[in-house]
Amino acid sequence: MAATTFDSTANLNNNLSHLSNDFKSSLDNYLQYQKGLALLNNRYSFISNLQTGSFGKVTSALDVKLDQKVAIKALKKSVSGVSLMANHEVSIMRSLGYHRNITQLIDFFETKKYYVLVLEFADSGDLYDAIHNKTNLGINFQTNHLAFADLCSQLYEVIAYSHSKGVYHRDIKPENILLMNDGTIKLCDWGLSTKILKSNDYNVGTEKYMAPEALAKSNPNDYYLSDLVDVYSIGITLLFTLFNKCPFRKALNTDPNYSSFLKSKSFIYDFFTSINTVSFRGIVDLLIIERDLNGLKFLIENGMKNGFTIDQEYSISFSKQQNNYINSIVDSFNDTKIENESNENEVFLFDDYDTLNEDDFINEHVLNDCNINDSSSKSNSNYVHNSSVNPISIPIPNFTSNTSSNIAGSMMNSSSTYNPSSLFDSNVQKNNSFINSFEMSNDAWCDQISDLRFKFQ
Repeated sequence: MAATTFDSTANLNNNLSHLSNDFKSSLDNYLQYQKGLALLNNRYSFISNLQTGSFGKVTSALDVKLDQKVAIKALKKSVSGVSLMANHEVSIMRSLGYHRNITQLIDFFETKKYYVLVLEFADSGDLYDAIHNKTNLGINFQTNHLAFADLCSQLYEVIAYSHSKGVYHRDIKPENILLMNDGTIKLCDWGLSTKILKSNDYNVGTEKYMAPEALAKSNPNDYYLSDLVDVYSIGITLLFTLFNKCPFRKALNTDPNYSSFLKSKSFIYDFFTSINTVSFRGIVDLLIIERDLNGLKFLIENGMKNGFTIDQEYSISFSKQQNNYINSIVDSFNDTKIENESNENEVFLFDDYDTLNEDDFINEHVLNDCNINDSSSKSNSNYVHNSSVNPISIPIPNFTSNTSSNIAGSMMNSSSTYNPSSLFDSNVQKNNSFINSFEMSNDAWCDQISDLRFKFQ
């Protein structure tokens, strides 16, 4: 009886093993790969799922041959039109060749049920997720004008390049801009691109980012210019990057926001309350309305100087004012040559100014004049005591009351009335402790100067 039971169990296990092997062999190679049962195309080992869409899936994998991470884009053969789309995308990417801002095609093959594209892997996701999820990269694009200017520069390079090759993307949006850790962007998903400049292929792309002329066809002879719809899409993408929202759901009269925009472009100022004139001119006027790709150059040149939002503009302006003011303090002492006179308010002028930098000056003389004993600052590596510098004692005229800063007073002409607010923009002055320090006592002012020393290290 026991022997019979043992034989039955062995036969069952053997049958299950055969069934399991038959089942595995019947599975599509991509499905085996996704379940971790086999290498895809004997080369790619599954790591994780990245994205799922109506056409297929995107996963991350390890290329065991090159020992590097890749992205696997698998398109279902069962979906109508996918065969044409997959082969079209591969053809476009091969015609574009290498560009540092285009996701590179590494491999292309088929399984029983899928067309598979093996692509360069982007280690920091896409721009949409970075902005929407407020990652460090996303926040940096929104707050750091230099990072946003670099984004504009790379977008200009890649679109100018693809257009020069006669390729028009037609689906530019944050989801199709991949990010690398080093700040490089990669434009991906070329499946909807075209080589036809005058296109009559409508409703191609993503509605929020599509130009109005590409959304609807009025008559059989209508067409739109494919290069111009790319420029429009870049403009909307940049607005989303800065403000985490798009201005229109669909650029048609049926959309209330777009209808308001057609009546007056100043609608954008109401919708994006922190947009500044640089972004309005570069993004709205040049990219969205005039469809001029050089709007990106305008943004780069002017945004580097003034920022892209009101907050950035004020921050840059105030930083410049701080720097200019500190420089003016140092320069004023060097330019004023007065004979030795005894005065209780005494500072020093230097014969050899070239040997003294701003930090030396503030450490050696402004702080000493304020009777600040900052031993920790003197241990800083930027502190240098230069015994070869020869001080000359000079008086500082008093143009203010005893409770006002003598340093600030020395900046004023003897015939003028002391007015600290004239040195700074009135909008910036209101709530800023640095500017309000002009009305402080000598001790409080000296504390401010001590703090400022560290801003220039």
